[in-house]
Amino acid sequence: MAVIRMSLDDSHFVSKKPTENATTPSSQPSTLLQTTPRIRQQVLSRNKKGLSKKGMLVVFIIAFVVTAMLGGRMLLKNTGLTPAGVGSLVPVFKPELKKDEQGKTNILLVGIDTRESGTVELNTDTLILASYDSTTNRIAMLSYPRDLAVSYPGRTDLVRINSIYAIAENKKKGTGLEKLQEVVETVSGQKIHYYAMVDLKGFIDAIDVVGGIDIFLENDLSGLYPTEGFLYKRVSFSRGWNTMNGQTALEYSRIRKDVKPASEGSDFGRARRQQKVIQAVIDKVSKSETLLDAGKVLELVSVASKNLKVSKFGTEDIQAGIAIIKDKGKPNSYSYVLDLYAGGDLARLIDVVNYNPYLLGPKTGANNWTEIQKFTRLYFNEPQLATMIKDVLIYTDGMESSTGKANSFKKQYYYADTVVSSQSVLGVNSRGSVYAVGGKQYEQVARFVAKELGLEFNPTLPEEIQVLDEKEFAVVAVF
Repeated sequence: MAVIRMSLDDSHFVSKKPTENATTPSSQPSTLLQTTPRIRQQVLSRNKKGLSKKGMLVVFIIAFVVTAMLGGRMLLKNTGLTPAGVGSLVPVFKPELKKDEQGKTNILLVGIDTRESGTVELNTDTLILASYDSTTNRIAMLSYPRDLAVSYPGRTDLVRINSIYAIAENKKKGTGLEKLQEVVETVSGQKIHYYAMVDLKGFIDAIDVVGGIDIFLENDLSGLYPTEGFLYKRVSFSRGWNTMNGQTALEYSRIRKDVKPASEGSDFGRARRQQKVIQAVIDKVSKSETLLDAGKVLELVSVASKNLKVSKFGTEDIQAGIAIIKDKGKPNSYSYVLDLYAGGDLARLIDVVNYNPYLLGPKTGANNWTEIQKFTRLYFNEPQLATMIKDVLIYTDGMESSTGKANSFKKQYYYADTVVSSQSVLGVNSRGSVYAVGGKQYEQVARFVAKELGLEFNPTLPEEIQVLDEKEFAVVAVF
């Protein structure tokens, strides 16, 4: 299992004796085996939805990464457009992004670690599958833990998913992303249409190009960040709004050792922070209209050309991505981390399968991705149902047929909090309908629930529905 030892667990930063003035993580265990109990305690203390109570993490990645950074350099190369031409680009036909049979466009996003010294850590540091639904104009993002045990294509032994790229590159240079794509397609059950990999230098430069980002923290945060020369420095962030440049955003998203609060110290906590940084970048871009600024686009193109590897990408893909922003605006976005609470309960989908080395695997057994594929399909189909912290309430009026439909819905979408009540609602006008009692932001998921139950969505709340606690319920269905 030599490949597993290649995992980017930050231990290589303390392999040499530090200088006298250096900070070392003396209070932090240095092996995966020692850190496992602490990680499990952190996960146990989290909200069972897989997201913090107040911090629903979101991402809009297609328009920024795909259309601006990935496609921009190819667009210029293929067409010879000038900066002014980029700013005035107008499609002459109506192009579309590649889609699967459900109308979803799936993109694999990979982060890799490149040091200023030029050393490249071939293990992938970030692994995200983002799915764009053109019908609803929504993005659903799923982050995979780097300790997930998978098999390299054509082999049966288990390695960490973050080592797949390294194995492939060592076998044949230039095949890493394609092999990683193959593995993620196996795990998720989803066809991947595009992939992109950015290194840490590109991460920093892209944020600096857009003028920095603003991120709101609900609690103070601090931890040790690895630096060159096998040293660490302590970085701190205060509760409230924080303005970050590229370097500070990188430090915020990657600290893992001696992190306070402890719940942020796991790989899962870091994945959620990375998602939050991506969302902040997109928020900044959408407000400043960076994609319509020829100068900014060309700066991003320059960053892309030096720090990105992408799948095959044509001008029609570029125009399709730009058209999304122009015609539909910024998509609503949702994110989820495949952690030990994924699916709503501890070890429902994945569990610890080995402690030394530390590995996570599907609850159903090694390389049995059936349940994870099912969850991924359902989540991409209706992401809000998996990420919202409010409940779905279904009144059945005690009827056998409606109770059966309600319980079937509850079983199918086991990861959502669904309350089935045999009570009847007095108002005749309220029956046979589904209501977004939690507010307008829940109308889309209310329509989905209505379709699943064979009811009608009603945007007007009757009096007997208005009295329900909107802080507790997002959607109410009445048979």
